[in-house]
Amino acid sequence: MKETTKSYEEHLDFLHKSTRLMLWFAWNWAKCHPEEGIISIVQEKIIVFDKLGLKEKQKNSSIRDFKHSYWISLVEKIKEIYKECKGDKDATRFENLTFEVFKPGIDLYSQKDYEEDIKPHTLNAGSLGYDSPKIKEHPNWCNFHIANAVAPESIFADRKYLPKCFLTLMEKSEEKYGYDTLHTFTWLNSRPRWLELFPREWLDNMEAPDSQVGANLGYWGQIITSRGTFNEKIGEYIRKFGELKYKPCHSHCSFKSMRKHLERYL
Repeated sequence: MKETTKSYEEHLDFLHKSTRLMLWFAWNWAKCHPEEGIISIVQEKIIVFDKLGLKEKQKNSSIRDFKHSYWISLVEKIKEIYKECKGDKDATRFENLTFEVFKPGIDLYSQKDYEEDIKPHTLNAGSLGYDSPKIKEHPNWCNFHIANAVAPESIFADRKYLPKCFLTLMEKSEEKYGYDTLHTFTWLNSRPRWLELFPREWLDNMEAPDSQVGANLGYWGQIITSRGTFNEKIGEYIRKFGELKYKPCHSHCSFKSMRKHLERYL
């Protein structure tokens, strides 16, 4: 059965549930890492800033402006709430109170966020995209990113889809920048279905899972389904164990071995 595009109501549900989950996570992270400070955690470990529409007002939308007056006003409220709740036995009160702080801004921007979210997220190789050279020590590495250009379908629905994306990625980036090695950092590197796409070299070069958490989809993408809704199972896991289910990892392999491996798909 073909998947349908999510509704605005489903998107709003995602915004609310994901925000609640991340605020819950922030309190628990602060309990285990008190030296980091709750505001640093809210800014650097979870993605709440991005759903308030503040990045739209910046010249460089890839940078979060934590000096924005509206954000500062929210931060002051969060500080006070945390002072009141940090001694609680669990994160319930902190989650509820801080969610009410963020909710008006999230709801105000939600329609615009929905319209942007349901647009096709096509990168320069379908659901994969490459950067200009950015890894100083490895100028020949193609650092790539993952999106879902076939939403609401999964990028795994068609067995040949991602292999074709990878072949396009390698062809284009090789021609433009002379790249000869694939590299990425993602939670998907902990998922067998993703790893099947790669040769043994990718597995051999896999670094240890990152024990930290960052405010980007390399960590938090796992809470989003292919339709862009909230992944209830992953949310339940995080609340049960207090950690992300899939830990992101770095890995790399040569274009040569990747092309050879993908022959089985095509």
